[in-house]
Amino acid sequence: ATGSSSERRAPFTLNTSTLAHDLLLTEVISALKCRWPNYVMVSGRHISERRGRTPDAVARLSSGDVAVELELTAKSEARYRQIVMQYRLDDRFAQVLYIARSQAIADKLYAVITGTGLRESGFRQSTGAFHFAMLDEILSDPEAAMISNGESQIPASSRGKVFENAV
Repeated sequence: ATGSSSERRAPFTLNTSTLAHDLLLTEVISALKCRWPNYVMVSGRHISERRGRTPDAVARLSSGDVAVELELTAKSEARYRQIVMQYRLDDRFAQVLYIARSQAIADKLYAVITGTGLRESGFRQSTGAFHFAMLDEILSDPEAAMISNGESQIPASSRGKVFENAV
């Protein structure tokens, strides 16, 4: 014992059903830290405020927090509608970044957010505060990965100013 009165934080319980997600999330957070060195990236599990939706990770910046969601498997449209509504009603996050494993997952989310059904190739409608990136691009070259809300792309050269103008 060191004589300190502070208590040690209990470790997270290992959940083998989410282990692959959690390991990939660690890689995503590391990649996003490379892309945006001026941001503080934290796991959503470390958010002390337990109201509303808890994202997988959070990028903290001066203009507001950005929720980061890693989507490895598609959810039902009803579940996505529920999650999107939670984010729209939650004032803790200025933006939401969805990192999708596949284009099919991104398309399904896009359809729910815009209410337009699945987008046709070449058609883009703004998803406002919701941005999308592909997992393989983020992990292979985080600085060059395309991040878009359907209306505009966030350039790789923005280094630390990514969401400042989108808020």
